[in-house]
Amino acid sequence: LYNRGYFEEQIHRDFELCRHDSLTLLMVSFDDFHLYNELYGTAEGDCILRQFGAQLAALVGSSGTVARYGGKEFAVSMPLCPASFGLSIAQQARSWMDAEIGRSGEKIKKFLTFSAGVCAYPLAAASVDELFTYANMAVYSAKTSGKNRIILYTPESVRESADESYAAKRALAENCAATIY
Repeated sequence: LYNRGYFEEQIHRDFELCRHDSLTLLMVSFDDFHLYNELYGTAEGDCILRQFGAQLAALVGSSGTVARYGGKEFAVSMPLCPASFGLSIAQQARSWMDAEIGRSGEKIKKFLTFSAGVCAYPLAAASVDELFTYANMAVYSAKTSGKNRIILYTPESVRESADESYAAKRALAENCAATIY
């Protein structure tokens, strides 16, 4: 896969190409990957990252550019594709991961999941910086609202997710308060 530096150059080129069309950015971040590495070793972690990256690249094909964006993060630029295409790719990647983890035969490995954020120009973002900011906000929202989710960025979706997360944390705090006292 491409690295972060190349990807950032490529998405700027894609943005110029899509000035009068759509550009979708998908960000994927593995949930609790540090724990996975601790339990199974970094060699196993590297293996699943390579397999996931290869599958993501196969799903995207010639429709976009896939990169390893960070340690446990992947980014996908899909020029001339609507946000629904990005959601579809994320859902197919989730299905692949569920099947791959299930194939290992070890029930304990089933906890490996990912959170993903999708943002599209011009639907929700007006620049490349906004695409990254909003896609990352969607990933963060997915992680804080229970992980293992795919969120399409809209101002409403992130706000609703944050409200749900706050309400869940508040309920947990109230339930724990009696035990603590």
